[in-house]
Amino acid sequence: FLEILAYIGIFGALFVGVLLTIYIFRAFKATNSNLMINYFPLSFLIYLFVVNITESAFLGSGNSLIWIFFVYTQIYLMNYKVLNR
Repeated sequence: FLEILAYIGIFGALFVGVLLTIYIFRAFKATNSNLMINYFPLSFLIYLFVVNITESAFLGSGNSLIWIFFVYTQIYLMNYKVLNR
């Protein structure tokens, strides 16, 4: 996370931190179901957090797959919230 702070500043790091926090809370809510697919967002966000402790997966070169899964997780959690009102 220090590399994110160095590249995009304090506001960018806060933005990324707030997004991760919101998505982790949404992912916990999605795991109330018995479907295994609902555990993917939580497991991916935990993986993303652990990888970013050791290296910068957000800003590293060649990590576009992580961004694709990050956006997919956001879209999945938004659709899950809409479908389960």
